[in-house]
Amino acid sequence: MIVKEAEEQDILSLVEIGKRIHDFKSESELPFYSETLGFELYVLAKDDGSNIGFTCVRFDDDTEAEIDYIAIAKEEEGKGYATMLLQEVMEELKRNGIQKIFLEVRSKNERAISLYERNGFVQYRVRKHYYNDDDALCYVKEA
Repeated sequence: MIVKEAEEQDILSLVEIGKRIHDFKSESELPFYSETLGFELYVLAKDDGSNIGFTCVRFDDDTEAEIDYIAIAKEEEGKGYATMLLQEVMEELKRNGIQKIFLEVRSKNERAISLYERNGFVQYRVRKHYYNDDDALCYVKEA
């Protein structure tokens, strides 16, 4: 498995994976994260080159970043790939001088909450009714 910065040819293979994310328009948002200054799209690929997941990162400044989305192909869930992707991206951010990593998750997304807490993220805020049908939990991790 490798984690890499997305290239143009990666986008099409990630669109279907991105459609699984609530309120995420993968056809427009994936290229945006890949091509826009201050944003980055990281891809998780198998050794054969097939892409099975991604995460979108927004850089707030030289020392802070926010993970906006993480997605793994449905058929690859439950195999530890989200943990692998998250850990590799956190290490990359740390190597690049990022000191704090933020993220936000729906309060009903127990699987994601577990992933983040297992990897050292600490909840610091609840945004009540942030989504039409749910609260948003805000997390931070010192890199």
